[in-house]
Amino acid sequence: MNPLDQLFHRNVLFLICCIVVSMIIVWRLPRGFPRSMSIIIMLFSLDLAKGLDNTIGLEPFIFYNTNINPKFDFADALTWVLYPMIGYLFTYIFNRYRIEGMMITIYIIAWSCFAIVFECVCVYFEGFTYIEWKLYYSFCVYLTVQMLYVLMFTTLKRRYVIDKREAKRSQMQA
Repeated sequence: MNPLDQLFHRNVLFLICCIVVSMIIVWRLPRGFPRSMSIIIMLFSLDLAKGLDNTIGLEPFIFYNTNINPKFDFADALTWVLYPMIGYLFTYIFNRYRIEGMMITIYIIAWSCFAIVFECVCVYFEGFTYIEWKLYYSFCVYLTVQMLYVLMFTTLKRRYVIDKREAKRSQMQA
């Protein structure tokens, strides 16, 4: 596939639309975190997603390809922009509505269901090409990944509050 065909392939156009929509949503949200925390959330999202893609999407496993081409290409680079936006949105809503207790389980299941629906749409637009992967595997992966998001965020937030309290205490002592 030549570069021009690749640029206008439906999976690239789909990814660009998803990125634009997610960026508009994320940038229109009121500021929910300090800038440093936002960066950590987005980098964690990217690292976790790309780490999983590189673990189960490459040799020796090769359960699926991200996009059409098994090699890194422009469409893969686009997914690197989309993953942090979705991770930020997940974390923002989790924090904004102070989800806790049993609601965390419901929240994770609801987002996992949303992710499955979104993945089906991605498969339709050739955002993923399954080789030996089954859609129901994804549900387990999404449950695990979103539990990791919650664990990461609660740990990060707890550490941030402790550091802020200690900084305030040392200012008062000075």
